[in-house]
Amino acid sequence: MTGGLGVRLNGLAARALPMLLLVWLLCVFFPSRALGNLALGLSLLLFILLCVLDGESRRKVGGDPVFWAAGALFVVAYGVSVATGTLVSGWPTFYSYDGPGKALLIGVALLVMKRAPVSFRGVLAGALGLLVVLNLFQLYYFLNSPIALRPESYPMDVFYRYRNFGAMQLVLAPFLAVALFHTEKKWVRAALVAWLALNCVLLASTGFRGAWLGFLVGLGVVAGWRRLLKALPYFLMAGLALFFVAASGSGDNLFFSALRRGASDNSRIAQVWHPTLLFLRDAFWLGHGFDPLAYTRVYQEKWVDRGLGSVVMPGAHNMVLGFFFQAGLLGALAYVSLVGAVIVRLWRSWKRASVETAPVFLALLGSWLGAYGVLGQTDSVNWPCFAVLFPMTTFVLAKGGE
Repeated sequence: MTGGLGVRLNGLAARALPMLLLVWLLCVFFPSRALGNLALGLSLLLFILLCVLDGESRRKVGGDPVFWAAGALFVVAYGVSVATGTLVSGWPTFYSYDGPGKALLIGVALLVMKRAPVSFRGVLAGALGLLVVLNLFQLYYFLNSPIALRPESYPMDVFYRYRNFGAMQLVLAPFLAVALFHTEKKWVRAALVAWLALNCVLLASTGFRGAWLGFLVGLGVVAGWRRLLKALPYFLMAGLALFFVAASGSGDNLFFSALRRGASDNSRIAQVWHPTLLFLRDAFWLGHGFDPLAYTRVYQEKWVDRGLGSVVMPGAHNMVLGFFFQAGLLGALAYVSLVGAVIVRLWRSWKRASVETAPVFLALLGSWLGAYGVLGQTDSVNWPCFAVLFPMTTFVLAKGGE
């Protein structure tokens, strides 16, 4: 009886979890704590019932390295929050509607699915729909508060909010590249080329150099260098459009400012990474907790107050160092294990996938390598990106993985 109930419950979960995932993703863009919590609660309930009643689901979860890596990160983060006394201020940040805690939980719940009725074209359409929403937000900021053209007249929080749009583009733009390089209709390809050019302009206008490189790597993974070179004229057209837009602003706009700094700006090494390595000595095993103000507080006390610097930095600007600072050595190892397990699973699944499913695995691989393999080496952890990418990845792995 239990086995039959488990099979029926698995069929119900296969139909319900994709819809709950869609609700979760929409809540990341349009924050609704109540609706997001409802989607999370139902997902976890189905996950627990499946593990209790369905033996195949238990075996699938028990043998999945992504599940264990995600669980390790979750447990370490909670333990650190308790041990360092940041449970009140730090844990809600870790567990917020756009934080990794809920993304990890809903992600591992999706790993148990066996018979999801959603097609891979549906996954592609969903990712492109989220990119449309993101581009609309970017255009709204660009046109109504032209921070990219005249950044000196806007506060730093507005600047970072605009710049971080570029990080989310790294997650979603590879799906646009997949659609572009795998379509046969000329009018669709022309429309996608124009859309890609718009994303090039919007990304460049953020002045986010790490995101520029990650964007190129993500597209390179999807297209291959041969196809990417064929698309080079379109990138040049986008660059000319960008120069035209930037020229209408002040000489200190974000794009020209980033170009002037170039790749020779080594202030991050001297002012961020070196101090962070020194801070790790004081909390090597437990870290300093997930309190969002912990880094600035430690930086002020141990660097600025000692006359070693004059400006307080907001974060470690490296995701591995960031986790090491927050959750100690175990947290850094859990984070690296999770990202590594996901990338390896996606690579293997892509190599074995059918013609229909391979492009989606390739897009996800480009997203992870661009956002975490490249940008992750020069920027702090971006939780909204993680909250979108991890559940989407586990959904695809559950439906068509190994």
